Amino acid sequence: MQTETESVRRALETAIAEARPLFGEETGEFIDFTGACTRLRGFQITEVKPPRVGQSHPSAVHGILRVSCSDQEWVARIGKGTPLYLVGFEQDATATGFRKEFGVKLVRQILVREASLRTVAEGEYEVKVEIDPVQYKEDLEGIVVTRAKFIEDIYSNDCHLVLHLEELRTHGDKLLTLRKLREGSSNI
Repeated sequence: MQTETESVRRALETAIAEARPLFGEETGEFIDFTGACTRLRGFQITEVKPPRVGQSHPSAVHGILRVSCSDQEWVARIGKGTPLYLVGFEQDATATGFRKEFGVKLVRQILVREASLRTVAEGEYEVKVEIDPVQYKEDLEGIVVTRAKFIEDIYSNDCHLVLHLEELRTHGDKLLTLRKLREGSSNI
């Protein structure tokens, strides 16, 4: 598992470096990307299912992502079960290494729920996704501590980049299987 985690990390770092996030010199706030990438344009939680007996986190969390992408190959590769990675950026003077160099604040893995994407406008698509319910609960608890107003703040305002890395498809499948095992699901 450690080897797989490291390969996921390397693939994410490579993709983030290629997107080349740009920050303001005076404010240090995220501005835009200088490389080609898929942008998150919006995120909405559509369903939070109640916890199963004996669990403290929701049994499922579903949402809809709106992405902006001109790369038709990227769109064509998205299918049910495809792992996507949301990456948020914010410069942090106390960060070190890769996190400091590229301003990565958070990374969240989500899975595509349906095989087809809905076209919203030219180059904009909606994707139905499944969010890790344990991570969602932890994010909610973090919001209570930081007094943020909405769960979407973590995903919409802070996340700017949506990564689909074909080489991580098998890792996404393994992570989904591990999550189902952890939750005691019989649908493996």
